[in-house]
Formats: sequence, C-alpha cells, structure tokens
Amino acid sequence: MKIDHIHFYVEDAVQTSDWLIQKMGFQSSSQQVSAHTHTEVVSSGQVLFQISSAIDQTSPVAAYLARHPAGVADVAFVVDDLELLLARIDRLNIPIITEQALHNQETPQITIQGWGDYQHTLIANDSKKFDRSVQSLMVGQSGLTDIDHVVLNVAHNQLAAATQWYQELFDFQVQQSFEIQTNYSGLYSKALIDSSGQVQFNINEPSTATSQIQTFLDLHGGAGIQHVALQAQNIFQSVAQMRSQNLEFLPIPPTYYHNLRNRSQLINNFPLLQQEWQELEQSAVLLDWPTDVTTELLLQIFTQPIFAQPTFFLEIIERRGQVQGFGEGNFLALFEAIEQEENNKSLN
Repeated sequence: MKIDHIHFYVEDAVQTSDWLIQKMGFQSSSQQVSAHTHTEVVSSGQVLFQISSAIDQTSPVAAYLARHPAGVADVAFVVDDLELLLARIDRLNIPIITEQALHNQETPQITIQGWGDYQHTLIANDSKKFDRSVQSLMVGQSGLTDIDHVVLNVAHNQLAAATQWYQELFDFQVQQSFEIQTNYSGLYSKALIDSSGQVQFNINEPSTATSQIQTFLDLHGGAGIQHVALQAQNIFQSVAQMRSQNLEFLPIPPTYYHNLRNRSQLINNFPLLQQEWQELEQSAVLLDWPTDVTTELLLQIFTQPIFAQPTFFLEIIERRGQVQGFGEGNFLALFEAIEQEENNKSLN
C-alpha cells in the first residue's frame, strides 16, 4: 500500500498550483478540465498533488466548499488487493462514491467516504497499467521527495472509533500513542502504519476545549486533514530555498534551541555538527531523537497555514538513521509556537 496522491479542493486551482510551484518548488505535471471542474496537477519526486476548483455550481468542489474551507478532500492510496477491500467496505457499510469497473482497460479504482466529509480513492496496483509519468518522479527545486505522513483531526472521544475504522478497513496498526498538553491546549494522538510500512497515517483528537485540534474542528466544520508531511533530501537546503521565495514558516521560540542544546549535551558525540546547529536555529527547524538511539535524528518544520482559513499546513521532514516516530517533543514545541502566534495576532 502507498499514498498515490493528495487531492485538494480550493477556490482557484491555478492560483494554488502556482503558489506550490513558486513557493515550494513543485513542477506542473498536467491539467484536466471537465464541464464543471478545473484540476491542476503538480509534483515533486513521488509527491503528487491534484488541485481542483469549481467552474460552476454542479462541481463537487462547489458542494464541498459550501461546507468546509479549502483543503484536502481526498487521500488516494494504491492498494494490492482492491477486491478484498471491496468486501471489507461492504461489511463495514462504507459508502462508495464512485466506482471504475474492476475488469476493463483502465486501472480499476473506487472512491469511498472517509472518516468525516473527505474521501479515499483506492487504486488497484496493476503494474501493467499503473505507471506514473517520468515527469512526476523528478524531484523539484526544493528537494521534496515523498509523502511522509498524513494527519487527520477528529472530534473529542472519536479517536478510538476512527482508529478502529482504519484498522478494520486497511489493517493499519498503532505505531505510537501519545498525549500533548500545554498551558492552553492538548491532544491525544495515534500514529498508524500499514503492513508494508509505506503509509503513515496519524489521528488526533482534542483533549481540552481550547485545544488547537478543537479550533481546527470548529473552523473546518468537523473532522478533516490537518496537515501533510513531505520528506526532504536535505531539510536545511529545502527550507533555505523556500524562504528565498518568501514562504512563511511557524516561528519557534528561542528558548526551544537553548533547551535543546542543554538536552543534547547530556549525550556523548551527539551526531549534529556545529555548523548544523547554526543552520538548525537559523532555519527554525525542530529537532528530536529517540531516548535510546542517539544516532537517529528527526528534523521537522511547519509552514504557516496555506489557505485563507488557518486549517491546513504543510510539514517538511528529514529522517536520519532510520528514525521512526514523529517527535513528541516537537509536537509540544509546535503547539506552543502556534499558541504564541495566535496570542501575537490577538494583541495586534
């Protein structure tokens, strides 16, 4: 199993695709125009984004945007056994939105209702029919190579049910569970992974009424995709390239780096060069590592929300030394940074 593409529903597909090309180094791959919907496709390495906007009110994009702000409407997977999934979909009474015949000249696929008001398109992994264009495999200017993980936010007390739904449908397993709590906010999280280890799908629920997750749910109009994480070959080079195009990232408090250096000094031969420490702070990149394996490093940075409503952002991530997980300390720093940003806006 693998994530094939992420499909966004937006007000202006051309404007959003141009933004991804200019700010994040994506490449234009193709364009599709139907009677009611305009779709732009951009890519970098294995990352493939479809971006659709409505031409008229008969478009499914128009119906979606009447209920939700711009964001992710579909997370599409390539699956090894579509017929097996169809049996599970039937058993779980999951609505099928569209279905392309399993036995025809095109790659079989179906689109089902996801958890909430977004969808999953499931594409049969037929090696003879399924083949990405060479262009979509080219790494863009910012060095983004693949989708690392996707994060879904669900309502309070829905984490267990949503986790079970994905376990029963896709055989996802819980890779990591954790709780984050700041002075103002909190969440419970489950990090899921498929049997091949290629799909990482995280689910969050709010633990407090003032949680950032609750704010998302209120603004988004229910459950939905909060962010998509993109792998970088070299996060410092990627961030420098994006900042040169005036892409804005979440600010990180300076105390974060002071505390981080103190934490790293407890470890002999910490695997980060002095120059990289400087790049880390200059780039405002977050750093975490497992307590038991100090040769593995997780580096992350988060963009400011990319649409009009602050409900969706992108993450850039670099994993060193086969590091797993998502950096619980980094999540805490992210929450604190978001809260600081919101407090600053309220003061202005």
